Amino acid sequence: AGLPLRAAPIVTVDLFEAGGVFEESNGVPVANGGLSREEMAQVCNSAFTIPSEVGSTGWYRESGRESNGACRERCAALAARLRRLAASLSTESETIVAVSHDYTACALLEAFFPNRADASGDPNRKFTAWRHYNTGFTILDISAQGAATLRLYNAIPHLDGREDLHSGLHPFVA
Repeated sequence: AGLPLRAAPIVTVDLFEAGGVFEESNGVPVANGGLSREEMAQVCNSAFTIPSEVGSTGWYRESGRESNGACRERCAALAARLRRLAASLSTESETIVAVSHDYTACALLEAFFPNRADASGDPNRKFTAWRHYNTGFTILDISAQGAATLRLYNAIPHLDGREDLHSGLHPFVA
């Protein structure tokens, strides 16, 4: 059994893997709206807050596959929102948990640490400044002033002894 949560989880519709929710149809990406409000309510218990953006057709609003540039824009806006949220927290509620994978985690890290981003200026460039295992986790500490400190990067202790499950990481070049 896990530890009980001291806060009600909030579903966040702008935190999803780069590319979005889509299916290929004859080589063309076609958006899939993701879970509907009713489906989320079945999966999540009543302690979860489901935002109004989740409707009967789901939550994903792109017309197809999200571009890397659109992912970067989304993550920059999300980073700004997380900074505002961190600034508003009291000491009794000082934890924000955001769950994501690989490229979106890289795009969020680029937003928090822009000096590490690829300087080419092409918004649709590949994510090269940060590298993540598919299930690696990173911990950021965001101060009330908005400064981000990297506390843990790309950790995979849950995969110790299971090198066959190490995937998604490309060689990191400093």
